[in-house]
Amino acid sequence: MTIAGTASPYWDGTPGTETELNAHSKERIAVGAWETLIDSRPKVIATFNHNENALLGSTDDGSLRLWHDRKGLHYELDLPETTTGRDVYTLVKSKRLRGSSFHAKLGRSTWTREGNFEVRTVHEITAIKELGPVTIPHYRGGSNLAVRGWSLRGMSVQEYSMEDLDKERDEYYETQRRIAEARAFKL
Repeated sequence: MTIAGTASPYWDGTPGTETELNAHSKERIAVGAWETLIDSRPKVIATFNHNENALLGSTDDGSLRLWHDRKGLHYELDLPETTTGRDVYTLVKSKRLRGSSFHAKLGRSTWTREGNFEVRTVHEITAIKELGPVTIPHYRGGSNLAVRGWSLRGMSVQEYSMEDLDKERDEYYETQRRIAEARAFKL
């Protein structure tokens, strides 16, 4: 049972690659912010919903594999044969669980003003404690979780590009937006 996803998207100008910190500020991760840290092969654990009691794997035992590219920080995780592992696999496979997130220490960053928002751009991440699947991701771009060997279109993850996952994520959020509008209209 293996899943793969994006834990942290790099800012590419789309809304899913930034997050609102509060009503007046946003945060973005600059391309390359993970590079030095991930290339140093840090010890990281994978958990479900940031709960250390729901341990799913680690880089130490090889069940968690991390890499970065121009899109962000990605991971592949061999889930354990535990109740939590099986539940996570089932939720990802059924598309009920789509999010990923991380818990890290931010390094160098800059602040700029864009309209009514103060924007923090993180240029370096200096430590990572954990990452993994979550119900509600901090960055919407961390929402392209897939089961290896299975996908929404029947392709394996190796055939299923991050661009395809990004498109599917955007379609999902558009559908959710339309559902919310329809519900609000009925009220």
